[in-house]
Amino acid sequence: FVAVVILASFAISCLDAELVPDEGSDLHHLFANVDIIFTVLFTIEVGVNLTANWWTPFWSVGWNSFDFVVVAVSLIALPLETVPGFTSFRLIRVFRVVRLFNRLQSLRKIINALTAAIVPVIHA
Repeated sequence: FVAVVILASFAISCLDAELVPDEGSDLHHLFANVDIIFTVLFTIEVGVNLTANWWTPFWSVGWNSFDFVVVAVSLIALPLETVPGFTSFRLIRVFRVVRLFNRLQSLRKIINALTAAIVPVIHA
């Protein structure tokens, strides 16, 4: 279920960026309301995950920390969307799709391998 919500959120974000609805238009309000719904769903998911894994086990997994940061920034950005200069906060919401790597074992292996290879390449 969460993977479907992540993909839907990513598709809606892409559609919003492509269409660029005018401020105050019905389409702008629709995208804003859908974004709020997605943010609430992701907040609930992180809250359930945090509660189910208690405190220490939750923070010991890097993907959980990443999920928490993405959701926290999304929550902070919601009331600040109309403030000039804070529109870049919306960009972090696109990283919700990266959360799929936590759900899909094969993608997680690829990302972990790439991450492990970065350090030796930097030291070379």
